[in-house]
Amino acid sequence: MFQRRSLIAVLLTMAATSVIAADEPLTVDYNDQDITAPLLPRSRKLKLDRFFQGRHPDGVRGTTYSSVPEPPVLPGEIQDPVQEALHSYACRYAVFGVAELQNSRSFIGKDEIGIFTKLRFKLVDSWSVQPGSKVQSFDLLVEGGEVEYRGEIIRLGNPQAAYVKGRHYLMIMHSANDKNKKIFVGTPYLLEISNGTIYPAPGWSPFKPGTTLTRAKAMVQESLEQKGCE
Repeated sequence: MFQRRSLIAVLLTMAATSVIAADEPLTVDYNDQDITAPLLPRSRKLKLDRFFQGRHPDGVRGTTYSSVPEPPVLPGEIQDPVQEALHSYACRYAVFGVAELQNSRSFIGKDEIGIFTKLRFKLVDSWSVQPGSKVQSFDLLVEGGEVEYRGEIIRLGNPQAAYVKGRHYLMIMHSANDKNKKIFVGTPYLLEISNGTIYPAPGWSPFKPGTTLTRAKAMVQESLEQKGCE
């Protein structure tokens, strides 16, 4: 048991030594627009010249969109859903760990529908135990952002994607949307880290507000000790 616990602790901290240059150039291309297009169902196609007619409190034209992530779907009867979720994240998810937001850039969606933001993260401490995982930096495409359109600033607010450059977040993301496995799309749980403590946005979260990183990592380790990865 001691050897197994030691191995898990080593795997949980392997990625902390990765060194990645900050402020990497961030570009948006047609591929980004194609990837984000499915995020907007037909009933919510937000054409910029027709939909964004309202105003935010500061006077900027636009609206607010919020999608609260649902709890994970777990198989069968689960005694401890949080522990089972953490086990799944560590064993199966492509990204699970602490990341720093390095850069961001908002853009208009395909056919001038919707506003999105491309976020570039550096993974500074991976909690994944997948031995083949080599993700060090990755991009996340989310709905929301601020763009200039026909000479006017338009904003689509999204409280679940309120990321700030230079801050740290606990990222939990399953499958990438590109062949290089470095571009993710959607709205993951917003788990901000401040002074070594996790502060989740409203909605379901695997960690209660005020959970320390030390305690969170211990919870992940406990879930892996209960049941190893298949």
